[in-house]
Amino acid sequence: MYPLLFIIFVIAVFLGKVKRYYIHNKQGWKVVKKNYKQIDYSEKINGKWQTIKIDANITIGTFEPFFKSNEEWKSYPKWAQNRPIIMERVTKKFPLKDEIRMIGLKDD
Repeated sequence: MYPLLFIIFVIAVFLGKVKRYYIHNKQGWKVVKKNYKQIDYSEKINGKWQTIKIDANITIGTFEPFFKSNEEWKSYPKWAQNRPIIMERVTKKFPLKDEIRMIGLKDD
């Protein structure tokens, strides 16, 4: 019985990874939590994944991104200069606790 459950678990994990692979390739971007202090935002540019690192932190049980100001954002590569779209995509997966902070960040 236990070997069967283990095999089902392994298949489920594998199928989940395959599903994410196809979803990310279809949409052309992905957001991945790397550790408790970093999120990787990636876009597929000319068939290759390009990545920027976004700071994050765990605040009272919530994993939350911290975005750079407009001036600091300019240090990112040219492909990553659409700040509002990237912020929207990241917060879609890792919502901010306080939406007012998101509004304030858009106005920076």
